[in-house]
Amino acid sequence: MTSRIQVAVKDEKIVRLTEVQRGEMGLTCYTCGDKLAVKDGHGERVTGKGRRNQARRKHFSHTANSKCHGEGPAHYRVKTALCRAINHALKMPANRRNAHGRIDYRCPDPNYGPNDLFKIAPGSDDLNQEFEELRHGYHDFDLLSGLRSRRFGKSPALDRAKCEVWLDGRRTRADIAGTDRDGNVLWVIEIRRSGVSQAAIEHAKEMGIPLFVIDLTQLPKPTEDDPWAEINCLEYIVLADNLVRGFYPSATESYNTECERKAFGMGTNDHKWSKLSVFEHRGSASCGNERCLDCEVVLHECGELMCADTTYMFKHGITG
Repeated sequence: MTSRIQVAVKDEKIVRLTEVQRGEMGLTCYTCGDKLAVKDGHGERVTGKGRRNQARRKHFSHTANSKCHGEGPAHYRVKTALCRAINHALKMPANRRNAHGRIDYRCPDPNYGPNDLFKIAPGSDDLNQEFEELRHGYHDFDLLSGLRSRRFGKSPALDRAKCEVWLDGRRTRADIAGTDRDGNVLWVIEIRRSGVSQAAIEHAKEMGIPLFVIDLTQLPKPTEDDPWAEINCLEYIVLADNLVRGFYPSATESYNTECERKAFGMGTNDHKWSKLSVFEHRGSASCGNERCLDCEVVLHECGELMCADTTYMFKHGITG
């Protein structure tokens, strides 16, 4: 079995396993900056069938418990910074959060997306983007409150965000996951540097958990001459600065999300809509869902933000 940490840093230069020996000092992780040790890979195989119990050849290893998995500095730093920013937003008073704790995602509906009004989301500027009339719009998602659906009402609020969370019986591990107080996963964020775990996508689909993909593939790849190219480029610097100020990179891909206009009942080209409804349980007992579609009674609905009837009543002082 090979190590995921393929290189280390010594004297500000990249070194490989063939260039170092066991016991060598001054080695740090290319990804997180923590100290590394060189293991020669000799010795007995540890009892067990797990990945960590298999015999390994010569490899780099962190000297203490670490959440770093050798994914590269851009991936690691965005992951940890975003997780930290979400947890920081949780501590803020509700009236000060504003845009904090919200992530923009590309409209998932092929019919509604091109007609959405908001075409550009924070962090989505790209010279290779589609022409205006073809470009899909963006919606936003409240990470702090979980999925707020007009169809299903409120979901449990976020208790905290964590990095490297095991999912599906330890079948896959999420880059970032939001959990409620009972430890239930409310949403998942995956960061694409080269690819995204298909197992994480399948698990999200099966469980109905919103999953957002943040794409970092546009950052330059590291080279021997410039191993830190991906975190020295302007695009990464702007992204990191936005994270510190509470503005998260947008998700170019998502699963188990919805178009807000479609969920509200608008047509594909509608942008103005007025809907007044109440929810009345028709049975002898409540169905337990405060916003159940089967119990919804629509009092008035039209394709205007303020319908003609309401405008007339307001103009003439008619109430009731």
